[in-house]
Amino acid sequence: MLVFGLNAGDQGRVIRKVASDLADRGFDVDVGPLDMSVQGAARMAVENDVHVVGMITGDDDPIARTSEIKAALDGQGATDAVVVMIGTFSKKEKISALNLGALALISPDNGINDAVDRILRAIGDPEDK
Repeated sequence: MLVFGLNAGDQGRVIRKVASDLADRGFDVDVGPLDMSVQGAARMAVENDVHVVGMITGDDDPIARTSEIKAALDGQGATDAVVVMIGTFSKKEKISALNLGALALISPDNGINDAVDRILRAIGDPEDK
């Protein structure tokens, strides 16, 4: 799994917490920079054989980035990669992100159990590999 920021500014603590929580659950987590571009993240995901991409963004419209990262991954040939959005979202934003292709949303304040369950169903349990 790749966890990275897109114009994420001071979100380093959140990325580290999410990465640590996912690693504790058996995921091999690569942590990218807080200012990575969508294309750079897609390229890094392909280079590192990543199947899950988790993104946090400081943009005013983080949900719009869902389709951008999905398209960038598809363009790099990573059509089987899934996108997980990280942050605090309104109910409307959650629905929009899921409709735009996000597999799950991780809220650092509310834990990640639901997102982990969705990821495991989509790609399989990393501890079984």
